[in-house]
Amino acid sequence: MPPPAVLRKRHTLTGKDIFPLIKRVRGAEGPAGPLARLKMNTPTETMTISEMKTAFRELSGESLEECLQMVGDTANVEEGMKKLLHYAIIYANEVGQPDGQDISQDEQQVGEPQAKIQKKEHALEKRIEELEQSKRNEREEELKSLKAKVRGLCMQTEPSVPLILVLVEELASTARKMNSDDAAIFEELARQANCNKEKLDIPSFCLSVLGGKATDVVGKALSKALKVKSECGESSVLGKVQATHQSPMLNLYSQPPQAYWGFGQGNFVPQMYPYGGVTGYGGYRKYQRGSGRGQSSRGNCLFCGGPDHYDFEIEIPEWEKCDSFDPEKSVLEKRGHPTWITLKESDSKPAVHVGECSLPKVIMPLTVEPSKPRLCHDARFINLWTRDSPFSLDTLKDVHRYLGFYVDSKKQAYLLPNDKKEKFMALRETILSYENVDVRTLQRFAGKCVSMSLVIPGAKLYTREINAAISIGLRNSRKIKMTGALLEEVKYWRFVDGWKGCAPWRPERHLQVSISTDASLYRYGVAIMSGKDKGEAFGDFWAKGDIRPIHQKEATAVLKALQSLKLDVQDHRVDLFVDNMAVVCAWENQGSRDVQLSAIMKEIFQMVCVLNVDLKMHYVESKSNLADYPSRKSSYVDSMLSVATWGLVDSAFGPHTVDLMATDSNVMRDSEGVPLRHFTQYPSPQSAGVNVFAQELSKENFTGESIDLFGIDERLNDLKSREEESKQTKRRKSLEVRFKKFLLALPHTPTIMSVTPKDICRFLVWNDKFGKTQIHGMSCPHIGEFGIHRCGCEIRLAAGTVHGMVQSLSEILCRHGRGRSWDVGTCSGNPCMSPEVQSYQKSCKDEQAKSRILPKQAKPIFLGKLQKIATYIDRELSRHDLSLREKFVLVRDQAVFKLQFFAGDRASDISNILSQEVKKLPNSSGFAFNHTYGKTFRGDGKCNTFVIKRSEDKIICPVLGLEHYYKWTSDNGINISLGYLFRPVTEKGRVLDKKLEYSAIYERLKCYLITLGIDEGETPHSLRGGFAITMAVSGAVKGPGELMQHVGWSTESSAHYYSRSKSLTDASRVAGNIAKITSDREDIESFYKTHGDISSMSPAFD
Repeated sequence: MPPPAVLRKRHTLTGKDIFPLIKRVRGAEGPAGPLARLKMNTPTETMTISEMKTAFRELSGESLEECLQMVGDTANVEEGMKKLLHYAIIYANEVGQPDGQDISQDEQQVGEPQAKIQKKEHALEKRIEELEQSKRNEREEELKSLKAKVRGLCMQTEPSVPLILVLVEELASTARKMNSDDAAIFEELARQANCNKEKLDIPSFCLSVLGGKATDVVGKALSKALKVKSECGESSVLGKVQATHQSPMLNLYSQPPQAYWGFGQGNFVPQMYPYGGVTGYGGYRKYQRGSGRGQSSRGNCLFCGGPDHYDFEIEIPEWEKCDSFDPEKSVLEKRGHPTWITLKESDSKPAVHVGECSLPKVIMPLTVEPSKPRLCHDARFINLWTRDSPFSLDTLKDVHRYLGFYVDSKKQAYLLPNDKKEKFMALRETILSYENVDVRTLQRFAGKCVSMSLVIPGAKLYTREINAAISIGLRNSRKIKMTGALLEEVKYWRFVDGWKGCAPWRPERHLQVSISTDASLYRYGVAIMSGKDKGEAFGDFWAKGDIRPIHQKEATAVLKALQSLKLDVQDHRVDLFVDNMAVVCAWENQGSRDVQLSAIMKEIFQMVCVLNVDLKMHYVESKSNLADYPSRKSSYVDSMLSVATWGLVDSAFGPHTVDLMATDSNVMRDSEGVPLRHFTQYPSPQSAGVNVFAQELSKENFTGESIDLFGIDERLNDLKSREEESKQTKRRKSLEVRFKKFLLALPHTPTIMSVTPKDICRFLVWNDKFGKTQIHGMSCPHIGEFGIHRCGCEIRLAAGTVHGMVQSLSEILCRHGRGRSWDVGTCSGNPCMSPEVQSYQKSCKDEQAKSRILPKQAKPIFLGKLQKIATYIDRELSRHDLSLREKFVLVRDQAVFKLQFFAGDRASDISNILSQEVKKLPNSSGFAFNHTYGKTFRGDGKCNTFVIKRSEDKIICPVLGLEHYYKWTSDNGINISLGYLFRPVTEKGRVLDKKLEYSAIYERLKCYLITLGIDEGETPHSLRGGFAITMAVSGAVKGPGELMQHVGWSTESSAHYYSRSKSLTDASRVAGNIAKITSDREDIESFYKTHGDISSMSPAFD
């Protein structure tokens, strides 16, 4: 049986989303093996319910009972709790690692390879990877072998086409199974080869493709093979093949009447000639034409040389060619063209190459801006549009019709002529008057509807039922019955009768917005990719019981996105990305076979028209869709009261009219089931406003304000947890536990509410056994000395410690309701404030003063020891056998010690420095620090601003130390530009996003002192004392005021805080003097030992 999983060090679920844990536990079976444990020696199976609740609260910050209710496993509460705690520990090991960064280093930056520890699991993973790679190599060899076989068959003198096709199929299948990059090419090769085996030269086709890299290689090779086979098989065919026009608007409109032969017939886009050549019979069919010379197709146009449209060439008899009369030249001169130039036919290569030319253009005047004419379209025959020749804007009188519609330059829209409207109305009413209509009549009606797309955008959307009915009628050759959706769609077109409006042209405004939408079975999501709200993502749940297919929900998500962001997308070009091709095709084709999807498209179109949006849909893969995550996101915020519970609340405190914080899916409803007016966090279709705190609520009519009690309680719990985690609170709680145990041990067993001043004094005396201050008598030879001696004198608590303990006891009693004062008459109140306790404190202070107890001060560390520590660290950093974690610790320590000395600050305050608080001085001469939080800085406008500058001695220069620390962390993948400047590191080399604690600084300093053999009992506070003495002796400061300002002692600090004149304007004179004293460090230390270290002096009277 495998050993039980144990919670990893520093792993927690506090602040993590535990919803994935709930989903994992909800469908999971009970663990087969032993349950996971919080600690190795604490089995989960033996834990009580209260212990599991406490453990789960500490692990995740959530209530075990509430999470168990969400899981739904309430049959056996105790077993369910154990199961949930088991999976919570496993989930914490997966995602609950502490916030931080892993140290990494590029191979180019490593001087020598570091030693690596081989572990069994690493070897096993490597072995599995080798086996998988070996299997991949075998498949690749098999693929290469098949490709070689295909090439070999194709290069034979008489290749076997069936055998080649079989091998190509096998090649495609093998590539698909091994997920090869060329699988798509091979599959396309097999498909095209089988489909076109009668038309293609298969061996040449396969040889061309197998050397390609991309999918379009197949298309190029296909066209090449078709061309080769066409030239080989049809070389004997004579004549010229007419080109077929490939316009997408081909045959969209009926062929206009054609003039009889001898007259040039105009034709403009999109009214092109139908498929096939012009027969030369004018506007008549062959059996209807009159007598006269026919016309033959010449192929290329006289004007542009293009083969995709036709002109006419007059056939001239042989007897006319002998005469000087040239009818073609005469016609051209009459039309105002220059003399037509023809090239003399010759057997040699033509000297002139005929290419493409620019097409003639028709310029339409705009009365709004007469000086800026606009290009409307290209035309083949300008003389059909104007009366005079040459063309002139000044003499243009007629209003032109474009595809049967008027062009209104003032309204900037196409208008429907009355005659066309009347014909359309007559045809529509004729259809509605019959119960059954033939297919031809419906086709005419559908054609007229589609032809009005310029005037009525989206007209094709409202012909889907008509086209479906036409399709059915063509299959069964029967008349179509006018019922149901077909009848409603035809009736819908009655709006044209009284419609006086128009669809104005969209103005040329270069405003663009990109949006992504997505939908899951239970929620939709929207992500804004560009625009003023770029990066915002939101979504909401579908209505309860919505079981529509996913493509309809995807289309509805598009509609809801436009409804939610209507103010942001109005008058914009919108690029909308969807991961459903059915929605994209339905929008591009203006409808779908799915009736419900077409109905949604109509709603989208109407929204687009109202907002004047140019909507373009694009397909995007789901993995690249930014809206995928908000379409699947779940949160406790989305929960709501049940209908029954809300009914009780509304009846007791309502009726309510406003829901201040809600979404469209969880908004509360009134007694009639209508959703209340509500405010949402993000835009939504039914929202009355975004962000309730940005709304004017003074005029709202609601009976009671909606209070987010959950958010308020969460805030209070957060503040409470911060207070409980503080060191002061932990000390107070520890003292309270010790105090309660002492009271229980007394004969009369008082409680917190009945404790007396005498009990307080007894407790203080009892605590003397934990003291470290020895009270020497007058005749003791150790009087006035530090430390504990074997002289038999009593050991007590220091007077300052007694005073602090009394204050903590007073706070404890005050929290239990004893107040902050003592009433002597009634003997009630806070006993710590009684005269007996105050007298005890005074007696302790006097006793220790008579015993010549000197204030205990840390032994100072001067620049000499600091230089030895810095030199030792530099020497260690030059070693190549150190790990990255060890190097990080060394680089960090040297920066901490140098900065603390030259700042004269506490080690705990140095650890609280944030990188954002450090500013660089001009010319990179140093750094400026602004302390706003520390032991003595807790708000109230207090702060300490000081400066450090470069020193002449680079070994102990604090500026170089900080720069080295920042550069090393940046080079090794650690970003310390935000957050705490100095951070701890785990055993595995992970730098945590936490501050470096005082205990860690203490241990590191003692380690260096002991290693170098210079330890004299110094602590990190010794650096502060050494700095203060160095400043006073060296004369770097003129008086205590300057020193207080630099260190941050609370004297005259307010003036310096508001003016900042001495600290930032000239980078502080004190900081400049500090940088110059490094050369006098030996004299300062010797002076102190000679004149200032009293403990090293010999007694005057032996």
